[in-house]
Amino acid sequence: MTDDGQATLPGMHDPYKGRLDIDGAEEMLGITEESREYLRQSALLRIIQQRLEITEAEVDQQYEQSLKEQLRDARATLNSLVRGGLDE
Repeated sequence: MTDDGQATLPGMHDPYKGRLDIDGAEEMLGITEESREYLRQSALLRIIQQRLEITEAEVDQQYEQSLKEQLRDARATLNSLVRGGLDE
């Protein structure tokens, strides 16, 4: 219960405390170790992106480039497998 009579739930932000009960929030949300690591890395990347003033357009452009590279690699692998199968 807060000073103004409002009920607080475990794991929820208490503005009078100033900090989120991270363990309680993770437990309430069912956050796994893998999810926790993903969320922490996402937070880190957002900080880096803001500090370096990287735009969403730049991120989208790089993501598209990465997808194209993955597709080229997959195509090369499939072509290699097909050629290898025909050579037998």
